[in-house]
Formats: sequence, C-alpha cells, structure tokens
Amino acid sequence: MKQELIDRGVPARRIIMELKGRDTLQSVRCCHVIMERRGDCGRVVCCTSRYHQPRCALLLRMLGYDVVSPRVPTSRGRLSWFGVARLVARELLALPYDAALLLARTKA
Repeated sequence: MKQELIDRGVPARRIIMELKGRDTLQSVRCCHVIMERRGDCGRVVCCTSRYHQPRCALLLRMLGYDVVSPRVPTSRGRLSWFGVARLVARELLALPYDAALLLARTKA
C-alpha cells in the first residue's frame, strides 16, 4: 500500500505505517496514538484491503479523523469467491463489535 500511495503522488515522508496492531481495532488505536503524537494528521488515507476498508475507515471517523478511502487493488489472490464472501461476512459482524469497544474505551 505504501508503494501505491507513492505511485499516486503522496510523498514518502508523509506516509505513516502502523506495524504493531494484530487486529483492526488494535491497528486503529495504534494509528490514533501515532497521529495524536504528530499533531498534524487531520486527514487520513485508509489503505487496506477492499473488503476491510469500510470498517477501518468507520473506526477512524469515530475517532474524529477526516478519512479518505481511495480505490485499492481488488485482487483476491488465491481466495475463492466463497473465501471472499466469508471475509466480507466477518467484516459485517465485526463492525458493530469493534465500534462498541472503541466507544466504550473512548468514553472511559
């Protein structure tokens, strides 16, 4: 994704990669910490897999960021259509769960 952003004209120095998160919610929280420390990240470009992007973008919006969701490559690699459908279903189920956890943690 970093190379995709560079190819589209984003300066490499402006790209922040989060490498510690083990799941979506943890990655969003880690990104939030990084961006709060920088203090200059009002707009966030959400680059992740196509099926995963809506949940990630929503969680970032819940934290107050202006989120841009560019078109990302759609290759499904070796996944069958059933595998892709399973991933999409997982995203739909995980979204309200992650949103509730994020709200609970943010309010506390």
